Amino acid sequence: MLIVNCNKTSETAERLENYSNAIKGNFLINLGNSSLKEENYKDYIIINKVEGIKNCVNKKDMFRLLKKGKVSSLDYLNLKNPIDLIKGFMILYTKSLVFRKERKLKIINNHIDYFTLLKNYDYATIKENKVLEYRVLMFKDYPFRILLKLNKTNDFKLKQENCKFISVNLIREDIVKECIKATKSIGIDLAGIDILINNKFEPKIIEINSGMALCGKSIRELIKSIKEYY
Repeated sequence: MLIVNCNKTSETAERLENYSNAIKGNFLINLGNSSLKEENYKDYIIINKVEGIKNCVNKKDMFRLLKKGKVSSLDYLNLKNPIDLIKGFMILYTKSLVFRKERKLKIINNHIDYFTLLKNYDYATIKENKVLEYRVLMFKDYPFRILLKLNKTNDFKLKQENCKFISVNLIREDIVKECIKATKSIGIDLAGIDILINNKFEPKIIEINSGMALCGKSIRELIKSIKEYY
């Protein structure tokens, strides 16, 4: 098993390219700064296979697989696809789009910026008016830690310092079901899933992270869930 600490999605993609031909089997890649260490897992064979991680890193693949798995997620546009690009122009007259490329993110409201669309971003999601936003930390089909976003901004950015942990027992059952469907669709076992409740009180997955910064109680809860599983 191998643990690799990466700070950026692009760095993860680069390392996956280097490892994909050399490594067969399971390994964990952790995105972000974390106190995860290999000795925590020496008795276990875990967690995320290369393909599952790739599906998270490549967001276009992620949304395609979520749609195929009939997961309730944000509507997605591939801006390199001419049909989706035209659809995006039309949507901007009535709704807002969140334009993305790796770590870059920009929300454009009700007007068309052709240069931004064509040059700076390669996919977009259709913005939802949200009531709540969570990050659900999943191992297999079990949510072992849940963060609730505290600030009311609608920017789809979730940082741990702007959140509080809530009891796993307080999360809605339909949210957990969508998270389980999502991880199975992507083919990943350990995931940080960003999910919102929109103004119709429907759950919508924003994105799935193949690794996330874990520390303290989160690591202890993960190890506990691994022990219970194996």
